[in-house]
Amino acid sequence: CLAVVWAVMKFRPYVYGRTFQVVSDHHSLCWLMNLKDPSGRLARWSLKLQEFDMVIVYKSGKRHTDADCLSRAPLEPANEEDDDDTAFVGVVNTTTIARQQRDDPELEPIIN
Repeated sequence: CLAVVWAVMKFRPYVYGRTFQVVSDHHSLCWLMNLKDPSGRLARWSLKLQEFDMVIVYKSGKRHTDADCLSRAPLEPANEEDDDDTAFVGVVNTTTIARQQRDDPELEPIIN
C-alpha cells in the first residue's frame, strides 16, 4: 500500500486529473479503497489516494511476469569515468562567492 501511495505522489504531476490503472498483486490495496471506516495510517493513505482518478486492478503474482522480469533485469556495473559529481567539486568555493558578492553593484546596498 505504501509503495502505491509513494509512487502516486511521486508521479502526481503526470497522473493528476487523468484516469489511470494501478496493477498490483497486493489484494489488500483493493480492500483499502473500499474500506468503510479506516483509521490511523490507513485513513491517511486512503485520503491521499482519493484525490486521484485511479482504478486498482488486482493481478496475481504468477501473472505478473512483466514486473518480475524488470525487477530481475541484470544491471551493468557503473563506469567510474562517468562520475559527473566529482568533476564539479571545488570549482567554486565560498571565498570566490563572497568576493563576487562584494563586487556586485546590486548587492552593495544590502551588504553595506
